[in-house]
Parts: sequence; C-alpha cells; structure tokens
Amino acid sequence: MFKSLLISILLFLPYFVAHEESAVYEYGPDNFKQQITDLDGNFIMFSAPWCRHCKEFQPIWSELAELVNTQDSKFAIAQVDCTKHSKLCHENDITGYPSLLYFHKNSFSPVEYKGTRDLPSLTLFLSETFTLKAEMGVTDAIALDELQIYVEKMLLTENHDPEKFMKKTKVLPVARISEETYDTFMEKEFVYVNYFATWCAHCMQLKPLWMKLGEKFQNESRILIADIDCVRSKAICETEKISDLPTLILYRNKKIVSVTSGARSLESLITTVHEHLQVAQLDETSEAESMNAKDEL
Repeated sequence: MFKSLLISILLFLPYFVAHEESAVYEYGPDNFKQQITDLDGNFIMFSAPWCRHCKEFQPIWSELAELVNTQDSKFAIAQVDCTKHSKLCHENDITGYPSLLYFHKNSFSPVEYKGTRDLPSLTLFLSETFTLKAEMGVTDAIALDELQIYVEKMLLTENHDPEKFMKKTKVLPVARISEETYDTFMEKEFVYVNYFATWCAHCMQLKPLWMKLGEKFQNESRILIADIDCVRSKAICETEKISDLPTLILYRNKKIVSVTSGARSLESLITTVHEHLQVAQLDETSEAESMNAKDEL
C-alpha cells in the first residue's frame, strides 16, 4: 500500500513542480469552460512543446503571468498544450502556434491577438481591455498599474538614451511615470499628467477617457500623455503640491501651463492639448520670423 502510494506521488511530482515554477495557469478540458465563466477575462496561449516560436515566447508569457495572475485578480494568463488537448484546440480553430486568444467573461468567441509578441505590446493590449471595462474593480486597476510600472522600469534599464526609451514606451497610449522615470519623461516638450490614486472613484471613472486621450495623441511626437499614482509615487505628488484627485497638469518644457481638477469630458481634454500645441506652433513661427528679420539687418 505504502509502495503504491509512493509511486503515485513520484509520478505526479513533476506536474506539481512544473506548475509551481511558472505563474502561467494550465488549462484543459476539465477547467477551460469554468475559467471562462468565472473570470472577467482569460488571455490564453495555445501552443505545442515542439514549437520553436512557442519556446522563444514562453519567458515573455511567464513574465506577463507573474504580473497579472495575482491572488485576487479577475483576469488570467493561461496556456493550453495542444498535443495533450487536441480536441480543445480544434474546437477553438487553432491552426498555428502560438495562438493567443482573449476570452471575455462568458464568451466563447475570442479576440485573437495579432500584435507583436513582446511585453510592451501585450501590455497595451491588456491595458485597453482592462481599462475599458466599466465594472473594473480596484484589484484589476492595481494589476494594470503593476504591469505598466514593470514594463517602463524594464525599458528604462535597457535604454539609457531618453529618446530611445520614449519611442519604446510610446507603445503604451498612457505612460506611467514613477520616481525612477520622472526625469526621463519630463524631457518631452509637452507632458500631460493625470495625478490619481486607485482608491479614488473619480480617478477610475476618468481612466478610460485618459486612455482614449493617449490613443488620440499616440503618434504626436511633441506630447506625452501620462499618469502618476500618488500612492506609489507620493514624493512627486507632494513636490507638485497635489491636493485633489484627479488633478490634470499640462507641462511645457517642465513648466505648468494648465491645471484642472475633477471630471472632464474627452472633448475638453483634446481641446486643451490642441490649443497648447497651436500656441507652441505660433511661438515657433514668431521666433523664426524674428530670427529672419535679424539676419536681414
């Protein structure tokens, strides 16, 4: 009896060890439908162990899982081994590996992720998915915050050149500024900052609009749409004398040109940005004309 029990433990031991080593949840026929029903969202990689691209991508997928798969998260990063669960993969029309599908709660018609398979791009995809959910709770907002902070710290470490760093973080529609990245981000000509806290209800209501504002100006090289968490980056908020949340401050060359507090419409936010960009353009035109006049003298 003892011998057979020992053999059973030894047989199953590799499974448990492998499971503990990775933060990625393993899905199969026994739990797949239940997870789609229970959680607000499931981002699932369908793969095969012999797939070279899957092996190369696995470390990035694991990093994403470490950030999202927190104890109270309503979202999950998971994977399905199609060599073990071929029927499940066939049911989801998997024809190539890796395939990345996002399942909304109670929906078995997934959204296929076709973007670049790197952490910043995956973060952008999830940030859009998380923040545009009207019922997003504090726990999920914190998960997104962790994700953004991690990516920006990682990119800052890899890129000592501020311009290269800024270009890479433009993958995210809204840049998360922390004490470590503050000086680098503020080198931009215009920086529009949303000072917020995850416990602030008005801040959470503003967040989807702020994300849309970031998307609107994502390709505008002169401005950066950003936010600062006044809990995690308390020192910055104290220096800037932030007393109300959310507070929106537009900086031009590190100087404050606009301050507003409370709820705002997306249209008014866009107007604020356009007005200051136009003023800057007029200033540059005037300066150029003045220089030309001096040259003529």
